[in-house]
Amino acid sequence: MRHKRMVGALIGQFANTSTLFFFLTWFPTYLVEQKHFALPKAGIMVTIPYLVALLGTLAAGSWSDWMLRRDVATTIARNAVLHHRPNGPKWSLSACHVRWLVSLTRRTAANS
Repeated sequence: MRHKRMVGALIGQFANTSTLFFFLTWFPTYLVEQKHFALPKAGIMVTIPYLVALLGTLAAGSWSDWMLRRDVATTIARNAVLHHRPNGPKWSLSACHVRWLVSLTRRTAANS
């Protein structure tokens, strides 16, 4: 493993692509066929993770910019947003988001 950064980038790209594939192919089909959602409603449910990711990205960028304006070292300001894990490892946050989405679909399907 001479190029640890490249391995990290490959793992990150694999995780990103797998998540994209899941939310754009399997999840809408599951909502329509198994939970009997109307297609427009399933489309809205599928966009929620991406909207949350957008807000998280904007917040992380603002936080990094805020640190840079206060003369925090560039390396620290850029890496702090990557390593900030309030609830443990990043995968645990992803598991919580998936669990929340499943519970949300159950509640929404029950109300339909």
